[in-house]
Amino acid sequence: MATRRRRELPDYGMSNIGEEVDDAPIDECSSDSDGAGLSEPDGDPAQSEGSSSSDDQALQRKLYKEVLIDYERLKELKRKLKLSVTLENNKSKPDHKPKDAFTRFSVTAFSSVLDSLNPRQREVIESYGFGSLLNFDKCFVPNKFAKWVANVVDYKYGDIVVDGKIISLTKESVHCVLGIPLGGDPFPSDTVCGKEFVLNKFQKSSIPPVTFFSNKLVKEGGTLSDEDLFVCFIIVALSSFLCANSSSTPSPKYFGIFGDIKRVKEFDWCGYVLDWLLDGVKLFKKSKPSRVKDNRTLAGCLYYLALFFPIFFNEHWFVFVVDIKDRKFVFLDSLYQKDHEFHEIVRDRLITSFQVHWDNYVQVDMGFGKYELLYPNVPHQPLENSFDSGIYTMMFLEHWKSPRTVMRNIFDSSDINIIRVKFANDLLFLPGNSRNKNRVIEYSN
Repeated sequence: MATRRRRELPDYGMSNIGEEVDDAPIDECSSDSDGAGLSEPDGDPAQSEGSSSSDDQALQRKLYKEVLIDYERLKELKRKLKLSVTLENNKSKPDHKPKDAFTRFSVTAFSSVLDSLNPRQREVIESYGFGSLLNFDKCFVPNKFAKWVANVVDYKYGDIVVDGKIISLTKESVHCVLGIPLGGDPFPSDTVCGKEFVLNKFQKSSIPPVTFFSNKLVKEGGTLSDEDLFVCFIIVALSSFLCANSSSTPSPKYFGIFGDIKRVKEFDWCGYVLDWLLDGVKLFKKSKPSRVKDNRTLAGCLYYLALFFPIFFNEHWFVFVVDIKDRKFVFLDSLYQKDHEFHEIVRDRLITSFQVHWDNYVQVDMGFGKYELLYPNVPHQPLENSFDSGIYTMMFLEHWKSPRTVMRNIFDSSDINIIRVKFANDLLFLPGNSRNKNRVIEYSN
């Protein structure tokens, strides 16, 4: 009787996985090297060895398949682990500082110009009616946020429209934010005289880049006449801030104001800045981004689109400010302090709601989780006065610029009655309230 041979199973340990996979897989229909068939044993002793060989071969195939499955699983785990490590490494890399979303010239240059001005030069600029620009505090506007705002602006009517809710953009609101002259005369459409005035003044044959005027202020400001000083300053302010665009050369469109520079306060600066911004939004929305990235430019004074939220809760007004530059959540409240239960209730609601909407619409990681809370020392209304919070709120909205703003130097509770009358007069005599009185007279008759 033939003795049954003991066959050694090949080693399919982890060290041989790569080698085994590279070899051709075993065909389930192939026969063993000794020629034994795969037929069922028929009880003949001569076929017992073939039966044993067939069993061993089936076991080998089963084990080999299991090893191949395990190997594929290991490869998938390796791929996922590599992807996970890559994502973690990308998260740990420091974020690049976002670019200013104003213009190619950048607000950095405008800020450096302001820093170079001495007290006398500042007085000259104030005398022309642009002292508010001297309070400009360099800030950063995320490109994605600015473009999101532009996409929800209805440039035909000058409104921000979000979910059916409207915020109107008016020249009066531009004046409240920027403080520039709110004159009645439109900007001159004839720019030839103004352009010649500037070219002759600085002995140029063509309009030089903005850096020419900024360098004049920074390096030669002490030797410039008052008029030259203002011309250089307002060109820099227009090109890099008020009417910014993507060009490094000032636009000749607003050079008409230099035709009669003594009347500069009489022009409708707020209306012009707003129209420039809306025209920039119009061009932005009509242009198409490239397939690779959205490289469209957005002209206009984006600083005007600030993050101020007047809040009315439980019969009380206050202001919630998201200060991106100083990385703070600011609460301007004339009645309740930081530790009052009123703010313990509304604070988390506001911050959480703001972050949720920012993530849904803007989708730019600004690190809001690291922002600090700030409750500035602002004028407070008397405890027995529960109805004037709206007046305080309007003053906060008009005058608050940054954490360095000292609101108590601007007004206090004793001024509220006068301020209320002023607001009432301003609202009553707005141009939009002017109507033909004949209708009223005819109706009464």
